[in-house]
Amino acid sequence: MLKIISNTIALTFLEVVQSRVYQVLLVMALLSPLFAYFLSSLFLVEIGKVYMDGVLAAVHFLSVIFTLFIVSSILVRDISHKVCYLFVVQPATRESYLMGRFFGFLVTLLILITVVGLVSIGVGFLIFLNEMQLYVAGYTWSNISLLIFLHSFQYVSLLGFIFFIVSWATGLAEVMFFSMLGLTISWALPQVLVLLNPEFGGEQKNAVLFEFLRTVYQILPHLNGSDISLALTHGASLSFSAISLYILEHLGYAGVFLGLAVWVFNRRDL
Repeated sequence: MLKIISNTIALTFLEVVQSRVYQVLLVMALLSPLFAYFLSSLFLVEIGKVYMDGVLAAVHFLSVIFTLFIVSSILVRDISHKVCYLFVVQPATRESYLMGRFFGFLVTLLILITVVGLVSIGVGFLIFLNEMQLYVAGYTWSNISLLIFLHSFQYVSLLGFIFFIVSWATGLAEVMFFSMLGLTISWALPQVLVLLNPEFGGEQKNAVLFEFLRTVYQILPHLNGSDISLALTHGASLSFSAISLYILEHLGYAGVFLGLAVWVFNRRDL
């Protein structure tokens, strides 16, 4: 089974890397720090914070495009065009197919994020080499590295979520709709909760709605990472326990979604 999974990972890697969309994303990953530098040049103070925010926006954009368009389209094509029959034959299993695809996509996403990280650190070093602390704000090479890693790591959850949707959805339209719905809810709920929170000016009559939405949000993976970006871009440090819990959260969600995907996919009539 391990050999089948490794072969599927290698095939997925080659398939993604050779696609034009992924190649365009790699070029955008190389250019994204220059975009962040352009944004920072528009400000007079705390340009380090603005630079990190620009890099963070690029990480989000590239990760969303990768997971929603490359991953979804390949998985849906596998099922709708019966390509998965090439994988799901004896002695292979549907579990090995999903696991191989999952880790194959994970490797290519890691390459994409690594390119963003290395170029961002290099450009940042050139920009802030001789700048005063007033302008640099919270920028350090370790802070931006941790910021890129943690914000990209949350897309492990989204990757597992897409596998779960693909396991029962009937086409690309359904996969895109439910993936975007889950992503939008995970991003929008924190802002809605702030507005409805009675402790921060929300009306008391919305207390029941606030508690309901907060419960829903606790069930979903937290994909906004606002607390992390706020701390790191202002130069604050994150505790080891906070980082560990964050990583375990998204590993847990990815594992649950992937497990559900295997369970549903095994019962699906291909």
